[in-house]
Amino acid sequence: MTSKERVLKALNHEEADRIPKFELCVNSPVGSKIFGRDAWVGTGGYVMGKLRNDMILQGRRSEFYRKFIEDTIELYDKLGYDILVIDPHEGENDFKPRALSENEWRYQIGEGYWSLMRYLPEEDLYYEVDSSLTGEGMDGFKRMVREMEKQGVQPIQPDDSQFEALDYAIQNAKGKFVLGHHDIFLPSFSSWLPIFLEAMVTDPELVKAYLDIVHENNFPMLTAQLERGVDGIDGRMDFCGKNGPMFSPKHVEQFVMPYLKQITAECHKYGKPFIKHLDGNYKVIERQILLESGIDGIHSIEPVAGMDIGELKQNYGDQVTLCGNVDCAELMSYRSPAEVKAATKEVIRVAAPGGGFILASSNCIHSHVPVENLWAMIEAAEEFGSYPIQI
Repeated sequence: MTSKERVLKALNHEEADRIPKFELCVNSPVGSKIFGRDAWVGTGGYVMGKLRNDMILQGRRSEFYRKFIEDTIELYDKLGYDILVIDPHEGENDFKPRALSENEWRYQIGEGYWSLMRYLPEEDLYYEVDSSLTGEGMDGFKRMVREMEKQGVQPIQPDDSQFEALDYAIQNAKGKFVLGHHDIFLPSFSSWLPIFLEAMVTDPELVKAYLDIVHENNFPMLTAQLERGVDGIDGRMDFCGKNGPMFSPKHVEQFVMPYLKQITAECHKYGKPFIKHLDGNYKVIERQILLESGIDGIHSIEPVAGMDIGELKQNYGDQVTLCGNVDCAELMSYRSPAEVKAATKEVIRVAAPGGGFILASSNCIHSHVPVENLWAMIEAAEEFGSYPIQI
């Protein structure tokens, strides 16, 4: 059975020859130890921040993405993963960063808007630390949205340079299930998130206007991936923390569900599944997200946030494929390989029987996961993950 067939069985809630396994990413420090050389993989700050920005400014953008996808495919082959996750990326003519220092870059985004990005080597993080909107506050957000409304909906025109890695993955996936990426456009990882959350309460029409325009403008990127031949789409926009969602179920209904439903409907129109990644605790909205949105799979079911994959299996396992949930926050980062193997075995025991399950960590194999613990998880999958499950 090929990887693609195995994943489709899981998405159809059927038992395959064994459980499929995957990760959203394996970051470069871990991949480099596996290769015994520098690995251009993952979403860590070194690769997707510093290295990418430096090569873009050197005019070597295509070279970066070719090496990135070649290393990713090789690494996923070594690890025996069944799903390859590859995003579209910035195109040849998109905004380019301006280096301010060794580890800081400024993006000028249109007229009067900018974003300041920083790389933290000790944490392998790359994130926005400041922006024009952060300084301008609510007045700046209102001004931006009013300008967007004046311009009206202007759907982007995808070009081939944005899909170099994705096209290569589709052509060279070696039977793997290829996931593209698209999601709702909440500014969850932006420095101006507090302004956006305040506006949800004080000016919901302003927020709705913003989300409507960015959703319509970016929707062609979803359709383009589906037409280029991806096997499915995943969405990675987080809006929950360990104690619950960032906003109320009412706001989820108002500001998340309409767009999530449109995304899943577009995927289904092409006969492709949509898998939603969502960190944190979403118990108060789990029926909205798991059932009402129409998604086909949910990742990552975070144990340290109180999410229990056994409970989800019992309540929703015949309707939504569960992807997870070996803890990468505490267990895989700080415990022994034996403990990781035991926990993986337990996840398989409660979630795998009957199908509808794909093994993964509770987020990703981040830069601080010891490689021995990654191998322990994979060894458990190989030892206990054959159907019928006999644990």
